[in-house]
Amino acid sequence: MHPKIKKYYVYLGNHKDERRRFIHKLYHDRCVYCGATVKLMDLSNFQIDHIVSKDVLYKRHISDEKIHSIYNLVPACRSCNRQKSNFVPKKKESERLLNPDENLLDQVFYRDERYYIRISDGFKENDDIKAFYQKLQLGNQIKRMDYLLMQIDTLLKELKSPEYLRKHGLHESVEVRKLIDTLRDEYDEVLGRRRIEG
Repeated sequence: MHPKIKKYYVYLGNHKDERRRFIHKLYHDRCVYCGATVKLMDLSNFQIDHIVSKDVLYKRHISDEKIHSIYNLVPACRSCNRQKSNFVPKKKESERLLNPDENLLDQVFYRDERYYIRISDGFKENDDIKAFYQKLQLGNQIKRMDYLLMQIDTLLKELKSPEYLRKHGLHESVEVRKLIDTLRDEYDEVLGRRRIEG
């Protein structure tokens, strides 16, 4: 779309910029690491992450143009981006496994029956994967709440669809809406506490 832009990252500070919105849409408006969505969190809680950190690439003598190119940028929630920081896997294979654009993260991690993010059996002994999981705190309660709220939100949309309501002779449940709002308030409170503590 913008072939003349060499350092794409420079243009992505503004949440309202069309290029920034394009990147979010490209990744389904979600954090590439934990799956949190802009539907539940304000867009200001999202940042643009360098897949391989600037510091690491500078040490490898990679040009600014490649470091800040669209191929090294992904949307991440503020929490994942900050916690990931300058994390670098020690093994090249791990770097590939943890690169969101390789589409392997869903093989490396999964949601258990209680909706926590866990490391898949085949990767539990990989030190890089374990370090990444701990650094981003992917097993944290907040990552679970994100997912549960997304699922409830999706369910609510389905329940609110005129076709579904008509088919089942139902009306939108005020109780379900109150439950969603309560969970969202609790979620916002947890996020607010984390910002103050962090």
